[in-house]
Amino acid sequence: MAEGHSKPVLRVDATDDLLFSGSKDRSCKMWNLVTGQEIASLKGHPNNVVSIKYCSHSGLVFTVSTSYIKVWDIRD
Repeated sequence: MAEGHSKPVLRVDATDDLLFSGSKDRSCKMWNLVTGQEIASLKGHPNNVVSIKYCSHSGLVFTVSTSYIKVWDIRD
C-alpha cells in the first residue's frame, strides 16, 4: 500500500517497477513497487494533478494540472 498524499489520489500510472500517483494535493509521487517506498515527490502544480504519463524510453514523466503540463526528468 502506498501512503503519502495529503488529499485524494485522482490518477495513477505504473510500470513493472514504478507507480506514479497524482493527487488533489497538487503533487505527483513516484513509488517503488518492489519495496512500497516513496522515491520522489514532484511538486509545483497550481491545482490538482489530473493526468500522469511515464515514458520509459525517455525517462520522462508528464503531469497535467488545469492548463499546465510539467515535464520531469527522473533519470538517475
